[in-house]
This record gives sequence, C-alpha cells and structure tokens, in this order.
Amino acid sequence: YYDVPIEKLSIANILNDMFRFLRKYKVYIPSQLSMLAKTIITLEGTARSLDPDFSISSVAQEFIKYYYINKLSVDKILLRAKDNTEEILFDIRSIPKQLKTILRNLENNNIKIQMEDIKFTSLERCITDLATKLSLSLVLASMVIGSSLIISSQNINRNIWIKMMAITGFSISFIIGILLVIKIFRSQYRK
Repeated sequence: YYDVPIEKLSIANILNDMFRFLRKYKVYIPSQLSMLAKTIITLEGTARSLDPDFSISSVAQEFIKYYYINKLSVDKILLRAKDNTEEILFDIRSIPKQLKTILRNLENNNIKIQMEDIKFTSLERCITDLATKLSLSLVLASMVIGSSLIISSQNINRNIWIKMMAITGFSISFIIGILLVIKIFRSQYRK
C-alpha cells in the first residue's frame, strides 16, 4: 500500500488484509477495535454505492493531517518534553530531603510500618451465598428424590400417612425451590 495513490486505496481492503494478518498470527485485538473496523468497512461500502468516486482514505487524510499537525508537531513534543523534564527535575531535587528524613527516622527508631487489614468481605459474602444456595439445592434435590421414591412405592395406597408424607415432601420441596429462586434473583439484582 506504500506506493498506491490515495484514490485507489480501499480502507476495506486494508482492514481485511489486517484482519487476515491478525488471524494468521493469532493476534487478538479488543472487540471494540474490531467493531470499529467493521463499521468503517460498512461505511465505505455504503458511501461507494452512493458515490462511486468516494474514498474514505481521502476523507481520513484530512483528519490524519490535523492529528499530525496538532498532536505530533515538533512544538507539541518539545512542550511535553519540557513539562516532563521539569517534573523529573523537581522529583530529583526532593530525593536528598526524602533520604535525609528516612535516615533520621531510622536513627531514632521511628520507622512505622502501616499495614491495612485486607478485608475479604465481598469474597466472604460470595462464598456464604454460594454455600447457602448449594445447601438449599441439595436439600431440595434430596426431598424431591425421597418424595418420588415414596410415591412410587407400592405401599402408598395402604397407608394414608405415607401418602401425606410424600405430599408434604413435595410441598416443602416446592417452597424451598421458590426460596432458592428468590435468593438467586436477589443476588443477581444486587450485582
């Protein structure tokens, strides 16, 4: 693309070649950047269907020129270098004073190490929620299985209490299931 005149350049071809190159060498780019490239390809295709002489390269050339003039000009680079140099010099000037303070504190045994207690409250809460949901799920599964076994047994018609126990097991399982679903939705809503 180096010697190709700007009228003959196609941003779509350039971006497609770039994507082919990235896929070939397994280079991953942020999804926003790939969406931007796809948008530019679509935009250029639409613009070319409206105006066959349209070239996004010529439009982009003005923006690139503006960027180079305003952001990458020698004056701007020198100004940023001057600001950075002043900041570095200020830091260098303060180093002896800081070292003197540290050495004085060492001599006087006045060094304090401050450590903050790292709290794992969010991790703790997450593990507690997970354990609660897992426990409820296990109880629910065992009650459903137990009630199903009772109902499928042949003694269910002989004794009313066995039938009541199976119905009660299913009812409690239903309530636990509803509570579990509510707890899951509540924890999702909190996030």
